[in-house]
Amino acid sequence: MGLMTGAMSVRRFHVLEKPPTAFEVHYIDSFQDHAFRSNTDVLSEEIRCGWSTIHNLLDQDFSDSTRWYVEPFIYAQMRIDKKTVPSNYFRAKSKQKVEDWCVANNKEKAPAKVRREIKEQVKNELLSKTLPKVKTVEFCWNVQESYLILHSTSRNVNEQFVKLFFETFGIGLEIFYPSLLIPDDRTRARMESAHVSDMTFKGADDE
Repeated sequence: MGLMTGAMSVRRFHVLEKPPTAFEVHYIDSFQDHAFRSNTDVLSEEIRCGWSTIHNLLDQDFSDSTRWYVEPFIYAQMRIDKKTVPSNYFRAKSKQKVEDWCVANNKEKAPAKVRREIKEQVKNELLSKTLPKVKTVEFCWNVQESYLILHSTSRNVNEQFVKLFFETFGIGLEIFYPSLLIPDDRTRARMESAHVSDMTFKGADDE
């Protein structure tokens, strides 16, 4: 648990608005409404994303605010689940099934419709036996000083987090670079050119 031990690579965001009065009460529902929920469709490759408490990725109970808020910090983790089918195994299995069909039907080549149906059958068979890949990303939000630390520098993960954060709390995030503290525009521009400089988020979509 890097957030608790201090061993981590992070990205810092500026939180564009202050939370509402009595947010400890309001955010119970916000967290609960966007908590992680497992996909009941075992054949789906859809990426699923939601909140878990910092204590355990299987714990989505935010009803007690003391488990996710210690003044002035709100802390939790975003859980991301995705099922994937091994591409090389999928191709080999599909090819084998097509060859078996040709032998059984005394055909040199299977029709396109049959090949599509076989691929779909193999894909569903593999998905039903595959556990999702699970990733968690911790965050810590200082509600007094309006900054947030995210335990990831991945662009895709950052984008997913900012989208979920806005959907949950209705507040946008803006990425923070140390170069923003430098008053000289030309010096700041040279420093920022070495980083991703277009990651400013004010909602679900980039503007």
